[in-house]
Amino acid sequence: MTLKQAAQELSHARGDISRFVEGASLSNIQDKVDKARLAELKNNPSAAQELGLNDQDVTAAAQSETKRAIADDLAKEAKAEPATPAVDGLDPEVEKALKHPQVRQAIEEELGRADVAKQQYATALNTAHQYAQASLLDHFPELADFPVDQWAEGIAILHQSDPQRVQRAMGVLQRVDHLQQAQAQWQHHQAAEQRQRVESWAKNEGARYDAWAAKEGIKPSEIARAAEEYLGDLGVDRDSLTRLTNDNPILRSSEFQRMLTDAARYRMVMGAHAKASAKAVPPVIRPGVASSPPRSGDHSGQIAELQKQLDTATGNKAMRIAAKITGLRRAAGAR
Repeated sequence: MTLKQAAQELSHARGDISRFVEGASLSNIQDKVDKARLAELKNNPSAAQELGLNDQDVTAAAQSETKRAIADDLAKEAKAEPATPAVDGLDPEVEKALKHPQVRQAIEEELGRADVAKQQYATALNTAHQYAQASLLDHFPELADFPVDQWAEGIAILHQSDPQRVQRAMGVLQRVDHLQQAQAQWQHHQAAEQRQRVESWAKNEGARYDAWAAKEGIKPSEIARAAEEYLGDLGVDRDSLTRLTNDNPILRSSEFQRMLTDAARYRMVMGAHAKASAKAVPPVIRPGVASSPPRSGDHSGQIAELQKQLDTATGNKAMRIAAKITGLRRAAGAR
C-alpha cells in the first residue's frame, strides 16, 4: 500500500467515525454502559476495584438504575393504559404518578401511619378522661350516685353545702372540662371525616351503577319512576328513603341500586302481564250500515299486540315492551 492509499483509508475511517458520533445518542450510550457496568457489579461485586470504582460510584450507579427503572415503568404504563379522564381538581402529573405501584405503596404506608396516630390520640384522650373522672370521684365520692352527664348538677349541689371543698378541687374540675371539650371536638372531626369518606365512596358507587345501566340500555327516568312506585307500595316514601340511606350507606352501593332496579323491572313486566287488556273484538258490521271508524285514542289493539310480544320476550326487551304497555294504558286512562 502506498502512502497516498494509506492516507485515503485513514480519511475514510475518520469520516465514518465522525458520522457515527453525530448520529449517536450519547445519553443512550451512557445508559447502556451504566447498565452493563451495574450488571457486572451484581454478578461480581469484586469487579468494582478492577473497574476503578469506589463505594460512592457503586451507590450512584444503583440509584441511577432505580430511577431509570421507575421511569421505564411509568412510560410502559402510560402506553399500556387507555386514556382516562383526569380526576376533578387533580393535576395530570400527580394523577400519573399515583398510578405507579411504588408511589401508591408509599402513600398507603403514610396514610396507614396517620390512621395509627389518630387511633393512638383517641385512645390517649379517652384514657386521660377516664383518669380525670376517677380523680374527681376521689374528691367527691358522692358523684358515684349521679349519672356522668349529671355530674355538673351534683357538683353545684355540693358547692352549696361545702364551697371550700369544691374550690380546692377546681383544678381537677377544669381538667375534666377541658378533656370533655377535646373529646367532643375529636368526635366531631371524626364524624366529618367519615361523612367525607362515605360521600366519596357513594359517588364512585353511583358511577359504577350508571356505567352498568348504560350498558344494559336502561333509561334512568323510567326506572326511577318504577322504583319509586315500588318503594311506595312497600310504605317507603322519599323522606323515609333519604333517612334510610343516610343511616345505612350500604343502600347507596351499586349492588343495592342494581337489585332495586331488577325489582322495579320485574314489577313492570308482571304488572303489564296482569293488567293487559283483553284482545280487541272486531265490531259487528250489519249489511247496509257503514262501519264507524275506530275511536281516537283507542290503544287496545296496540296493547293486545304488545301483550303477544311480551309473552315471549325476556330481559331488556321485556322491560321496554312493559314500559310501552304501561304508557299506553296511562294515556287511555287520561282520556
